[in-house]
Amino acid sequence: MAPIAKPVSSVLVEGSFLKRWGARLVPFAATATPIVVMERQLSMWSMNPIGLTDALAGGSAAAALGLLVTGLVVSAAKSSLRKFENAGLQAEIGGMQAQLGELSGQLKELDAANDEKIKRLGEKDRTIAELNDALKQAKSAGIEEIGSGAMGKVVKYFDLAEKSVVAKKTLHIALCQHPEIIARFQKEMDTLKSLDSPNVIRIIGTGMENGIPYFIMEYIEGNTLSHYIGWRGLGDDVDRTLPIFEQISKGVEAVHAKDLIHRDIKPDNIMMANDGRIVLLDLGIIKDLNEGKSAGLTQSGGILGTLAYMAPEQLLGQEISQKSDIYSLGATYYHLITGRVPFTFTNLGDFVAEVSTRKPDLNLIPKEFRLLIGKMLENNPKERPTIQMEQNALQRIAMKRQSAPVEPLILDLTQDAAS
Repeated sequence: MAPIAKPVSSVLVEGSFLKRWGARLVPFAATATPIVVMERQLSMWSMNPIGLTDALAGGSAAAALGLLVTGLVVSAAKSSLRKFENAGLQAEIGGMQAQLGELSGQLKELDAANDEKIKRLGEKDRTIAELNDALKQAKSAGIEEIGSGAMGKVVKYFDLAEKSVVAKKTLHIALCQHPEIIARFQKEMDTLKSLDSPNVIRIIGTGMENGIPYFIMEYIEGNTLSHYIGWRGLGDDVDRTLPIFEQISKGVEAVHAKDLIHRDIKPDNIMMANDGRIVLLDLGIIKDLNEGKSAGLTQSGGILGTLAYMAPEQLLGQEISQKSDIYSLGATYYHLITGRVPFTFTNLGDFVAEVSTRKPDLNLIPKEFRLLIGKMLENNPKERPTIQMEQNALQRIAMKRQSAPVEPLILDLTQDAAS
């Protein structure tokens, strides 16, 4: 009679079975049986438990149980290994992601650095191109004398540093022996440096060359206002004249704001640039109010300024002030509108007497400007407006006409000059 097969659980828990087979199971469990074989055998037994019972009953219990135990150990080990592997993989993935983030940041920095290098190379290329253009312009521009006066001459040339045409004013060699004249020339340089207004000529640099002082100014493409006056002036076209007056006034205001007196305001010293900008020129005889009171005379008795635009006190050698500039400004406005100066003369004595006692004919002036210009040409300096008052009057005229200033009509001015 065949022995009765016991359940696996019973076989495992019986002490006698463990005592009998335990010593044999341990070394067998430690053998290097392939995991795949053990898993296959365990899978077969899990589907057919009777096969396991038969194996145990048939005398191969040790081998079967060894396989079972080894399989259980291997399965548990594989489960633990998977957990460790998963945890390790997660850690490695996290580390790799962090490294990728760092690499991405480094790549962005490299891209930015490359972009900056490309930008700098582009700028260098543009600079080289600009320098080449500048050299071509310099070769074609040359040096040209554009003006000469009592104190010095002015030439224009292409300046490589500025990459543009500039004007250079140099003191006459013969005058370099006179300290007073050199000081006056130096004053003009210092004055230009201190002024910051689009309506005053801009100084670029100063220097000394072979003992002769000079300064470099912006070169303005255009003409002086004398060029546009013609024989009949700008006439009664207030809309054309008003913006010109406003810009001249701003230039004079910049001079007066520094406690200075121009002393030679006239159409020849006012430039109209091709872009419509009005610029005050020639500050060579400017006077600083902080240097003390003095008349408009040189030490040798010569009058500083241009007679036709001079205030009575300046002509008479009396104390001058910024109100003297207001008179010259009024005389300039008068000339621009009418095409003639307020007073003419055949000899200096009669002229001084006429300017000091009479008023010019204001009927030639448009009614909008008549009161203002009349006040600016008052014989008594105290009755003349300040530059701020004159500007306020111009603003009121503009508001009454169009509620806003009007841009200068440059083409019309040019046509008038041609006629």
